[in-house]
Amino acid sequence: VGATTLTSAADRRAITGLLEHLRDVAIGIVLEIIHAELAKLTGDGIEGLAQLARLGVNMSLSRVSLSGLDLMSLRQLGVRFLDIDARTIDAGFGVAPAWNEFAQYARSMQFQLVTGHIETEAQSLAAERLARFGYGPFFAPPRRVRIGAGQGEPGARFQAA
Repeated sequence: VGATTLTSAADRRAITGLLEHLRDVAIGIVLEIIHAELAKLTGDGIEGLAQLARLGVNMSLSRVSLSGLDLMSLRQLGVRFLDIDARTIDAGFGVAPAWNEFAQYARSMQFQLVTGHIETEAQSLAAERLARFGYGPFFAPPRRVRIGAGQGEPGARFQAA
């Protein structure tokens, strides 16, 4: 979700209307906002985030930077996931001490850390020290999505004997 959407009263009404109608779905949704975009939000945008948080929507802050990050305020706005770019964690000299301290503090506040854009084994090992989740081309190269994926009814996960 971007700053433009959060500051638009019409967009906020549309989103909150859908989420209020489908409350059981709202708690399973995680909306992503880029850290730099969050910093640009005005009062209307912050209120938009607060409205979504009150509906039970979880947020993920991506492209996290250590500077300008107020974890207490983020928790109150419904941010539960912090997505850190693997290239910022280890520039070839091991995990920076600042990231270790940040990860420890974030986990103590019950944030889930995600490391993204993992491209090398060294980045994977560094990410493993900080985050619970990770993704990137190191694990699997990008590939085409199957035609018709996501359409139709999902298959049953459990069957009775």
